[in-house]
Amino acid sequence: MNPGEPKPETTDKRSGANPVKAVERLYPFARRSRIVMVGEQSLHACRKKLAFLMVSLDIPPARLESIRKRFAPLPVFNRHSVEEFEIHFGFRNTKVAGFKKSALATSMLRELKQSPN
Repeated sequence: MNPGEPKPETTDKRSGANPVKAVERLYPFARRSRIVMVGEQSLHACRKKLAFLMVSLDIPPARLESIRKRFAPLPVFNRHSVEEFEIHFGFRNTKVAGFKKSALATSMLRELKQSPN
């Protein structure tokens, strides 16, 4: 950065609000750090170690409700298709993914709550 260049801004000067960041930019880090778990039985066994769940968009509504009841205290996000889960996390035919409690999962959770989707 040259001395004459302006510093990059993290906030919008007009509104003063932080720009919305895409949570997808954190997925490679989650995959590398191995905080992503799949499989409803293993998720249920480790549910106290989870920060949140992400469920695919093509899951039936009745199953989504049963997952919400089964994992009641955890936030559940209905976010990506099965194909997008495979692209982002490398898990085939995954409809439910859990994220272990960590600083990275907390950052992801914060951004998921702020995102409009």
